[in-house]
Amino acid sequence: MKVMIIATLVASTVALSQPAEANPRGHHKRNHSPIEGLVHQLHDLSLSSVQKAEIKSLIEDFKEAQPRPEKPERPALTTLRSASAESIRAQAEEKVSERETQGLKIAELRSQVFAVLTAEQQSTLLARAEDFKDKRNAKRANFSDKKGQGKKPRSPFRGNPFRGIDLSDEQRESLRTLSASFKETMDAHKANMEAFREAQADLVQSGSFSSDAFEALSLRYHDAMVSAEVDKAFNQQAMLAVLTDEQIAELEVQNEERSFFQKLLKRG
Repeated sequence: MKVMIIATLVASTVALSQPAEANPRGHHKRNHSPIEGLVHQLHDLSLSSVQKAEIKSLIEDFKEAQPRPEKPERPALTTLRSASAESIRAQAEEKVSERETQGLKIAELRSQVFAVLTAEQQSTLLARAEDFKDKRNAKRANFSDKKGQGKKPRSPFRGNPFRGIDLSDEQRESLRTLSASFKETMDAHKANMEAFREAQADLVQSGSFSSDAFEALSLRYHDAMVSAEVDKAFNQQAMLAVLTDEQIAELEVQNEERSFFQKLLKRG
């Protein structure tokens, strides 16, 4: 039961960001679905009417078989603050396993869509992926040159959840230290995460894709993905420990209000 409570908490507004979505070379924005990324890839490929019909059928069948689940209600932040290491690790294992299962389904769809394309269209798609990778690497190299020039450390929480909370100077310094530590930790995980994404893409766009091959690939990176989730949770937990009970209660109120307006936007 405690693991389920932690699961809903980690999936909440202050949830851990997912390090390795099974969406190889989709190049869509982070908040977009894998389907949107896949469809975006197919733009300007001069698909025939037959190809469009086949791809439409594949995507519709996938959507019908994979309805998007409703997000669970978020329990109190104090649950995460007091969670045991065993509970956090169990949730990380569960979360990564669920992501691997969903990733396989998405990879199967991508492989099926890729097979619908002609050899020329496949080559175009692969060339785009390489071009995207080159531009991304160039951008990162440029960012690396400017690293440390006023860039704030990354937080394990999405956005800035402490905005509006009256923090003492000591608390601010503690949170800054934890954020810096978190950034160093996640930088160490980043290479594994990106290697996993690239390996997924290579497998999906190969002629030897199979569920067994994808599961074997996921198993190879499983421990690294779990470790990343655990490190995020521990750092997030440490940040919550810096706050007083009153500050956490205030943060809860802010999160509830933010969640309310987010739901209104989604309904629109």
